[in-house]
Amino acid sequence: MSIEAMSAVLHHSQAGGSTKLVLIGIANHQGDAGAWPAISTLARYANVSERQAQRAIRQLEELGEIKVDYQAPEMLKRTNRYWVTVRCPKECDGTTQHRVGVTSMTRKGDTDDTPRVTPMTPEPLSEPTEKPMLQKPTRIPETFVITDDMRHWAKETVPDVQIDFETESFIDYWSAKPNHATKLDWVKTWQVWMRENQKRQTRRGVPKSSRSERNLELLKKIAAEEGKQ
Repeated sequence: MSIEAMSAVLHHSQAGGSTKLVLIGIANHQGDAGAWPAISTLARYANVSERQAQRAIRQLEELGEIKVDYQAPEMLKRTNRYWVTVRCPKECDGTTQHRVGVTSMTRKGDTDDTPRVTPMTPEPLSEPTEKPMLQKPTRIPETFVITDDMRHWAKETVPDVQIDFETESFIDYWSAKPNHATKLDWVKTWQVWMRENQKRQTRRGVPKSSRSERNLELLKKIAAEEGKQ
């Protein structure tokens, strides 16, 4: 038996199942002049039929893990001669553990065959992706005022609404609410308020004038009557 062949087969063979058992059986018979196990012997090792053992030998040949001298004439034997060709790959550390991916650091004169791990170049760390800051709802600002853009929007969208009066009502309403009355966008909330007022004005028909406007109209009428007298 070749311990080297057996060890290489156990750790590096690509065969599996009963095919690998047949290969182990061949390695068990491996010597300087090859291996001479009978098909019946290999079938017994793998617990398969002789036909299955022959099929396993063909598979091992296709894998390149054995070489077969069929009925070698120079040797007075009736069985085929087999050579196990499985070898340790370059990545193998060459120790009894047959580890792949480590390098043996045994120095001359040392008996320690413990493998040392070959240091790997660390991959550059990718920069963490910054998460966008989520906007938190707030209460209505104490400095909430109507900007020029808001007035322009109101003129185009809610022409029948008394903007200044409704804005004061809007501020008073939300300022009087409890602390949980918060919004993400107070300008959007203000626009919704104005649209609702525009809807109410539209449902009522002619928009109502403010008290000062009504008083002004009344004064105009009184002045016109006095002019006629």
